[in-house]
Amino acid sequence: MEADPRFARAYVYLGESLTQLKKYSEAINILRHSIEVDPRDPEGYYHLGLTLEKQYNFSQNRTHLQEALSNYQKAHEMAPDNEKFKEDLERARRRIGAVSG
Repeated sequence: MEADPRFARAYVYLGESLTQLKKYSEAINILRHSIEVDPRDPEGYYHLGLTLEKQYNFSQNRTHLQEALSNYQKAHEMAPDNEKFKEDLERARRRIGAVSG
């Protein structure tokens, strides 16, 4: 990132690592930055969705789940053939339905 601050994928990888360490707030900020750097990379949206969904698991703050769904949708729109994006989008939709119901 020091060598090339415009290399968005590096921020995605850092965000992924922070998510694995359960540093969700930090990961969310880094992943949002990755999207600012390259809004055309579906991986940034996808990993932001994953992190927000994990944050929801701990916080039970419904806005995290809604924002996760929105990011999954964006990633799926950008890469409709990616099965993982589609699966996680569907899971988030079911979870939103269960929370709403």
